[in-house]
Order: sequence, then structure tokens, then C-alpha cells
Amino acid sequence: VDVHNAFGTFVSPRVSALLRNGAWTGRASVGSGFFAPTALTEETAAAGLSRLAVDAPLKAERGRSASLDVTRTAGPLTLTGTLFHYDVHDPAVVDRGTYTLSTLSEPTITKGVEGVATIRRPPFSVTGTYTYVHSREGVGSSRGDVPLTPRHSAGLVGMWEKEDRGRIGVEAYFTGRQRL
Repeated sequence: VDVHNAFGTFVSPRVSALLRNGAWTGRASVGSGFFAPTALTEETAAAGLSRLAVDAPLKAERGRSASLDVTRTAGPLTLTGTLFHYDVHDPAVVDRGTYTLSTLSEPTITKGVEGVATIRRPPFSVTGTYTYVHSREGVGSSRGDVPLTPRHSAGLVGMWEKEDRGRIGVEAYFTGRQRL
């Protein structure tokens, strides 16, 4: 239970389950929560708060989430796949045309899939990741992709690690097109 001095009391349950069977691990999680709206966003951090307008009282953002991941380990190789879905109801967003902060009547919905593969042969390891995210916000015809959220991203990390000596790594990342 969360009690907020301006927005009231919220129950934020979360349930998770972990199952293991030999080299397989599965995890499922569902939950909800809330967030008090704030004028400090990516847009206002870049443009400043002095021009920002707030025309009506903001509502607390209420979120629901669900995720499912499955991991398989086979010798030096570990593979993980994750499915996720998040809904944020009453999201506080900045209208970029009028520079007004308001609560939207439609939820922001984010869903996607992530894959992670790691191979370890001490003292070396290599990890590759890929994430697909479909995240939409707005109301009616102005509904579109959430800014600064690429649909595709990937990474590759190579690491040499010696306990009590240190580690050296090389990283390369790809970030797909995104709405700015």
C-alpha cells in the first residue's frame, strides 16, 4: 500500500513465480503500481520549466505490468527470452505543440520481446542482446510512437575478467530509429 500526500492511497500488488526444471528456468510476473506525475520529463529537461503550462490538475499515473521469461543453460551457453506488456493509465505527457503538461485519457501501452545470449569460457564471456519494443501514446489521430523509444535495439559485449585482477571489455550497440 502506498499513501501519497496529494494523490491518495494506492494498492500496488505484485505476484511472481519462478519455476526450475534442470537446465530450464521460467519466471512470470504481474503487478500494478502508481506514480505521482511530475513536470520533470525528457522534454522539460531539454527546454526548461519556465515556459511549461499545466492547464488542469494532473492525475496519478497507474500502471499494470506482466512479463514472462524462459532461460535455458547448456554448458557455457545461456539463452533467455522475455515477453513483456505494460499499460500506464492516466499518463502525464507534454504536448510538444503547446508545451502543456496534461493527463491523457488513453493509456500508454508498451509491449515487446527481448532475447539475451551469453557464452562463458573463463576468463572470457560474450553477451548479445536484441530488444523489440512497440510503445504507443496519445489520443485518437495523434496517437503515435513514444518519443525516445526505438523499436529495435541490440548489443554485443565481449569481456575478459580475472578475479582480483580486473576486467577489460568491448561493447557495441545498435539503436534503431526513434521518434524525437
